[in-house]
Amino acid sequence: MLKKISIISIMSLILILMGCSSITVKHDYDQAVDFSKFKTYKWGTANDPNDVLLSNMLILKRVYEAIDLSLEKKGFKKVEADPDFLVYPHGATKEKTDIQSWGGSYGGWWGAGPYGGGNIDVTQYTEGTLVIDMVDMSDNQLFWRGVGTGAVGSPSTPEESTKNINKVIDQILKDFPPDVQKAK
Repeated sequence: MLKKISIISIMSLILILMGCSSITVKHDYDQAVDFSKFKTYKWGTANDPNDVLLSNMLILKRVYEAIDLSLEKKGFKKVEADPDFLVYPHGATKEKTDIQSWGGSYGGWWGAGPYGGGNIDVTQYTEGTLVIDMVDMSDNQLFWRGVGTGAVGSPSTPEESTKNINKVIDQILKDFPPDVQKAK
């Protein structure tokens, strides 16, 4: 059973939301926070046993590297002591079912059903969610959260996995820090 859970979680996050064009990204942040005060960060330590990122250190390492790269491009610096904020990535998966109906006609009671023929496609898939939380060190409060959700799959190579992870992280962090002036 444990082996099955590990394989599922590894496969689920190996993708990290494959086909990044179908990823849904949402953000939330504390509008009272002055984002200009944040210059340095450090990795926070998550201890959630249900976090699928913790079940695969290769994927977790790629997520860390992608976040580091994205934040560095935005002018933030990773430090080991006295950071302005902590970064916590989390991952989760769940099984989903998609039902699509197509091809029906509405001419009468004859055919496959009361309204004619038609088809229903039922697809089972794994949905993955990657959450990036930012916590202010001055008051230990969450001040920004980015969430990416999409169908997951298994890339064929480590390079493909890294490429997918980088795309997802870039999409999640695209609007970090938020342009608070535009929001007001």
